[in-house]
Amino acid sequence: MLKQTKSQYYQLYIYESNWKAKNLKQLENKIRTCLSNMDPKVVQYHAKTVRSRLDIIRRHGP
Repeated sequence: MLKQTKSQYYQLYIYESNWKAKNLKQLENKIRTCLSNMDPKVVQYHAKTVRSRLDIIRRHGP
């Protein structure tokens, strides 16, 4: 089995069963629902690292 990145894991989780958002509000609601169903420690860890990841992108580009 191939190793998945965290981003790919979240995409699979949000788009399971070929779900597609018709607008940004639907996507936002689906993400909120998926996050509420995940382990809170995982969500909190990723929320803590967002600032540092954005800073790295700002300095070095995507």
